[in-house]
Amino acid sequence: MRKILPKKVGTFFDTILSLPKIEDPHELCGALSLEQVDREKLSFLDELRPGRKNDARLGPLIDRERYFKDEFSQMACNGCPHFKLCYKRTKARSIRTLINDLLWMSDSINAVRMRLWTEFERHVDFLKKEGFVSKDDGLTKDGIWTSQLRLDQPLLIAEGLRLDLFPKNDPASLSALIAPFVCDRDLDIEVNRSLLPETVSTGFSKMVDALAPLIERKKVCGFATRPIPFWTTVAIYRWAKGMPWEEELDFLGIADGDLAALVIRTADNLRQIASIGGAYPEISRTAREAVALILREPVLVD
Repeated sequence: MRKILPKKVGTFFDTILSLPKIEDPHELCGALSLEQVDREKLSFLDELRPGRKNDARLGPLIDRERYFKDEFSQMACNGCPHFKLCYKRTKARSIRTLINDLLWMSDSINAVRMRLWTEFERHVDFLKKEGFVSKDDGLTKDGIWTSQLRLDQPLLIAEGLRLDLFPKNDPASLSALIAPFVCDRDLDIEVNRSLLPETVSTGFSKMVDALAPLIERKKVCGFATRPIPFWTTVAIYRWAKGMPWEEELDFLGIADGDLAALVIRTADNLRQIASIGGAYPEISRTAREAVALILREPVLVD
């Protein structure tokens, strides 16, 4: 928007660029970049002598200059009473600097938006492969009830429900098998399998084996996975069966807060399972009973 002195121009070329409309600044800047021009086709205007303005070879350049003058004259800035305020040289940040910052932020926002959309599509493609989303991007029958689960690991628990891995009439065992899916602490606690009834120990092993293929598919597709710790099953089963709080702490060797968090989060997951009674009425009823079983002193939630 300001005149350029001739001494600041390094070289003139006789190549006429095909420029986009002036409304698109990004395309305009790209077209003006010499990197986008075939350098072999450029030739210098070093044969013209000063003052030969009527030389026929200058005709295209003069027409091009007239075109740009017409385009610039139509810009909103021309005739604006604040033109000098925006474009004059000052130590303060000019409007051009602010516009460049705005364009940079806009590009950054678009980049983030594209990353989010790419991640969304990646998740949808995986859900299609697992049968939760149909080919026309709608929820399947399983996808509808699974979408109602606000869980730490909804796909694994949904797969467990589909494969009938959870007990339908044993609240203590159900809470024990849900507990591993809520633990996000890297606690390496060794416990003996003999502390559990055979049905619960076998149910845990069956659950781990049945969910292993889904866990592997998640890894292959780049999704995070967590281990399924056995000690949580033992801890919640013993607690659901009436084990005193202090004995549980001594047995596990963990802090009050860690055990309380495990109980509360297991109860939250059981509540979510209880909410899908339309799809799994028996499991839903047992989950409600399990919540009442594990939320007792000193872990009570209003």
